[in-house]
Amino acid sequence: WGPPEEAKKSSSAATAPDDDGAGVLPCPLCPPSGIASARGGEGGLESAQRLDEKKNLTTTATAERAPRAPARKQQPVDGEHIVPSNAHKQQTASAGSKKAKAKEAKERRKRELRLLKQVTLYGLANEYEDLADQLADSLSTRGYAFADFVTGDAVQLLREQITGLQSHYEKGEIWVGKQADLGAQISVSSVRGDRICWVNAPTIDHHGFTALRELLRAVDRLVFSELATRVDRLKNLDDRSDAMLAVYPGSGARFAKHVDNTARDGRRLTVLCYLNRGWGPEDGGALRVHPTQEGGDYTGFEAEDIAPTVGRIAMFYADQMPHEVLPAYAERHAFTVWCYDRTERAQALANERAEARTDSESVATGNRAQHDAEAQAFLKELLTENLTPAQLQARVGRLSPEALNLAAAVTGAPDSEAFVEASGKLDGAGLSKL
Repeated sequence: WGPPEEAKKSSSAATAPDDDGAGVLPCPLCPPSGIASARGGEGGLESAQRLDEKKNLTTTATAERAPRAPARKQQPVDGEHIVPSNAHKQQTASAGSKKAKAKEAKERRKRELRLLKQVTLYGLANEYEDLADQLADSLSTRGYAFADFVTGDAVQLLREQITGLQSHYEKGEIWVGKQADLGAQISVSSVRGDRICWVNAPTIDHHGFTALRELLRAVDRLVFSELATRVDRLKNLDDRSDAMLAVYPGSGARFAKHVDNTARDGRRLTVLCYLNRGWGPEDGGALRVHPTQEGGDYTGFEAEDIAPTVGRIAMFYADQMPHEVLPAYAERHAFTVWCYDRTERAQALANERAEARTDSESVATGNRAQHDAEAQAFLKELLTENLTPAQLQARVGRLSPEALNLAAAVTGAPDSEAFVEASGKLDGAGLSKL
């Protein structure tokens, strides 16, 4: 805020910054031009007349009052102490508390800065290159790779910083369907037992999640600057998803075998970082990869279990690598990002926009949301209720034509008639496989 005289120079255009770097604007608390503030800039306001009256009263009172000798400091009598007032005690305690808090905050910042310098074990450029060579070779020959990447102290700091997000975690869902625009998100704890929380860059900055921010920067450097120049399948990488924090609560929580990207949604590389200090074999929860099954030419390699130990980074092809999380018997923490192939992602987004237009048009002719919910409920029942063939046939018979079309598309049947016919021929073994 500036004095009124300065504000008069320009009331509509932007003003030049003052000594503090702020624009000069008329202060709503300042008196009219020509009247000084009564308290020297501390915000008190009095009119010129009040100031004159105050000056006269003060002069008169001073003349009538006899001069006094300056007060002498009281000295304690032998054996006595001057006891400070309660107000003085509270002020002293408050000042001490503020100093302690300031010191604690300073020490915390120093500790954070020290740990952030240790976010990765590969801080130098040549060490990044050495790690990238190792991971690139494994990705090219096996379709997956892993290495120790983050210090335990940095992981501990990250865990401390994100503690307040626990109430925002939600049950993880699975996508049932082979296309990005035909399928259903379903929560099935027997298939997927984790709880997840998505965090984007503004959230990370707003809450001061410095360790997570620095770690994501390290992952970005490793993937986009190093691996993308070494691995053919990663040369078209363009962007990545927000970070997904995940926790398996123990008690045998798991994630059944699956492939992340079966719908060609653009995800090319899955990257995970594990945040579990003191993890042992008895805690289970290993990531099991199956390089010999489905997609890719990774022959001659058996399934491998990757323990989710503190600071370990793991990655695999999101569109090729079958994997699972074995039952965890302790809280298992990690975060995941997915890196996108530019061409496939652009096509997926174009398809999504076309689907959105179709949905808008269908609102006028029918209740698409209701049909989606009906098909979703059927698919969840199919996955979780251990239906007999007779129960399945009866359940299919109760579906509306619209929900039946969706269920057929999700399961890969050519049309609803083929889906009804196939469901009627399933025996117990076939239904279990489905």
